[in-house]
Amino acid sequence: QLWTWFIGMSMMTTPWHVLGLLGQPRRISSVVYNNLMTLSWKPYELMMILGGLILLGSACLFIYLLVKTQFSSTTEVFEGQVEYAEPLHAVKDLPEYLNDIKLWNKVIAVFMLISFGIPILQFFFLDTYDSSAWGY
Repeated sequence: QLWTWFIGMSMMTTPWHVLGLLGQPRRISSVVYNNLMTLSWKPYELMMILGGLILLGSACLFIYLLVKTQFSSTTEVFEGQVEYAEPLHAVKDLPEYLNDIKLWNKVIAVFMLISFGIPILQFFFLDTYDSSAWGY
């Protein structure tokens, strides 16, 4: 499953970089698709679609493996001896609040509000300017 994810991600995202170098614009509302430059993008777009399908298959395989592992009736018991490394320095205890999941959930929530909230609010408060369609 890991290799199918890697191959699918590589096949889907590598053409993004190549097409960017070939001049394909990003985040535009319209593109003229009947000129020679846009027609030359077709093989890369097909490769992106194939990579996306491989990613979808890999995600389905991942879910299947999770469910199969969870509901599997066979369990193997490890009978060997596990050896752990000895620390070079004495181990220090962390403060109790750093081990609390509530703190880290709040930290994640703040970071998500900053990273997603500001761009979403910009849609409502910043003026937008009309631009001509690409290729004209």
